Amino acid sequence: MKNSIILLSVLLTALGCASTKKLSTPLDFNSETGLNNIMRGTTEETILRTLGEPEFIDREWEQTENLKYYNYYSKGVQISVKDKKALCVFLFYKSKKFKKYSGSNNIFPLVRTIEGVKSTFGEPDYFSQSTNKEYGEFPRQEETYISYEQPGISFTFWNGELGDIRFTKNQEDSL
Repeated sequence: MKNSIILLSVLLTALGCASTKKLSTPLDFNSETGLNNIMRGTTEETILRTLGEPEFIDREWEQTENLKYYNYYSKGVQISVKDKKALCVFLFYKSKKFKKYSGSNNIFPLVRTIEGVKSTFGEPDYFSQSTNKEYGEFPRQEETYISYEQPGISFTFWNGELGDIRFTKNQEDSL
């Protein structure tokens, strides 16, 4: 009987540890393959298996757009999900809500500045500069947005400082 209780205790402890264990996979962004191979079209199941449960799921747009955001605040990562597939991967470098993304990034040294982005990717498909009004994370700061349809990557700068990288490359484009 005593051995059964000890065995049961060991099993329950092991199961308890397994259910609360967080994934410790290092984050790795590559402009060709995404964040740990997560890119537009990656299934919800693969996202959760790869990154673990998000700290918060923003469901504000779920009813009208079938869109939700997986927020990994401590990792500096957000993934928008529509129809159970990734739509966009966000890496945050300047945010009041998200910690700075600290995983590896094969293009980061090249894209820390607006000039660096243009030098690396060429003339953008879309470029805008505006002063943010009294709303958002950074009111009264100049926002620069640079977007490239191919390879499916965009950059936001706040007062010249990299704010985020958005990755929208399709899985099919990588095959």
